[in-house]
Amino acid sequence: VHAFSNNGVIMYQHLYYTLAQHNRLDLIKGLILDSGPGPMGCRDNFFKKNYTDKTSMVFLPIALYSVNAANKIPLSENLRQMKDQFKALPKHYKYCHNVPWTGPFLTHEEKGEWPILLLYSKEDVLMPYTYLERMVEYQTKRNPGRNIVTNRFSGSGHVAHLKKSPENYTNTVHSFMKSL
Repeated sequence: VHAFSNNGVIMYQHLYYTLAQHNRLDLIKGLILDSGPGPMGCRDNFFKKNYTDKTSMVFLPIALYSVNAANKIPLSENLRQMKDQFKALPKHYKYCHNVPWTGPFLTHEEKGEWPILLLYSKEDVLMPYTYLERMVEYQTKRNPGRNIVTNRFSGSGHVAHLKKSPENYTNTVHSFMKSL
């Protein structure tokens, strides 16, 4: 599985739960995480240290705003989408508030045996590198035998490692894939 940012980790999380339900986690041979997973709480994203992994309904509209702004969505459209999300969240949040966000899922719940490759950078303003390094620390403590490989790129932003360092990225991914 090669997951990009939180959306990719959400897909992996869904796949993990589905395969676990059918006792088929053996189908996953390795996990490549590019620029994710991240914390969910507003506090965790703001301070970027002493993470609590507490979920927050307010975080989702703020995250939507940030991602839309980064993608140059016009302010009026961005605010409309935030308003729509604020209206819909109370109805739906009560049904899914116990489902962990991507960071807490990989930090505290995911118990795979397959190797992980984490690709990240200090310069990623959307995904705190300290959170990712903390997730690796928790994974290593929970499963000391699990092979976890990290590559902290220099100078690349969010999901921009391949673009900024194509040779390093490609060689790292190929080497990891060959090891599976």
